Amino acid sequence: MDSIKAIIGLGNPGPRYENTRHNVGLDLLSNFASTYPLSWHMDRAGIAVLEVQISLKSVMLIKLNSYMNLSGDPVSKLCRKFKLDANEILILYDDMDLPLGTIRIRPGGGAGGHKGMESIIALLGTEQFPRLRIGIGKPRIEGEEIRHVLGKFTGKEKKDLEAVRFTVGEAIPEIVENGLNKAMGRFNVKGER
Repeated sequence: MDSIKAIIGLGNPGPRYENTRHNVGLDLLSNFASTYPLSWHMDRAGIAVLEVQISLKSVMLIKLNSYMNLSGDPVSKLCRKFKLDANEILILYDDMDLPLGTIRIRPGGGAGGHKGMESIIALLGTEQFPRLRIGIGKPRIEGEEIRHVLGKFTGKEKKDLEAVRFTVGEAIPEIVENGLNKAMGRFNVKGER
């Protein structure tokens, strides 16, 4: 049985990046945290931590204070500080290879070109840590990837995102309570690996 002790949402800090596609992991973690009547604790490095009970298990929700491409440094420091193994953290992040409105839960794997995940993999020294990938779709025009991920969701996309908020809100407790395999069977689209 997997034992998730920390859930980290990836994104960029500051108002400039709020509600952008690249910040969807951070935004959906914040949305999940809003269901708890608790306050975030800010550490000296500006990392926000909220300790919650999920299915009678104590889990830390964590919002980093670093740019996406530098996520590996605070994640590796948090693992050392809280004595967490890589398989005890769950990373929420955006994925252009998935259509908007879909999520994928995985026990490990490569970065898929995602700079934040590349940084985490490099500094943890392993690809074997759980992740919840959140689809943001590809840009309509080839070569517009950076503009796409740093752009804000359109009105229609925001409506599609509401269903994703609900799904992520169900997927997190499923992962914590019943493990990755059961959560993958329930939330990953059948026939896709």
